[in-house]
Amino acid sequence: MLLTPNKSKCKIDAKTIVSKDTNSDRKHIAENINLNNVRQYQLDGDIIKYEKSCDFLVLNDDSKNAFFIELKGRNVSEAISQFEGAMLKIKSELSGYSLKFRIITSKSNTHEINGSKVIGFKKRYKTLIIKTKELKEKI
Repeated sequence: MLLTPNKSKCKIDAKTIVSKDTNSDRKHIAENINLNNVRQYQLDGDIIKYEKSCDFLVLNDDSKNAFFIELKGRNVSEAISQFEGAMLKIKSELSGYSLKFRIITSKSNTHEINGSKVIGFKKRYKTLIIKTKELKEKI
């Protein structure tokens, strides 16, 4: 089991969970207004090593929502491969969870966002949100 509580990067009832790379202004801010049981994992390089993976996973264990988060410079379509790599490794641990996907980019690239790989992923999962610099949402 990869997603054990002791590997979580936040307190179980954290009110705000920030997923951010060092030396970067791109970030995802999860607001836990109901103080549900939550967990945050740094997937790439920590939980999942030596394979493609997105940067972070934030779980709301009470509402059964799983947020896959990728902080991306420019290559938005590469984030899709990183989401798929993460899901291959941990999807079995997320049975019963609703899967949500977030890409936070440094610059908006309309060509990339409208590429066939991104459009296909959006059609399949319907929960992909792409924002520039920062995404703040209630989880």
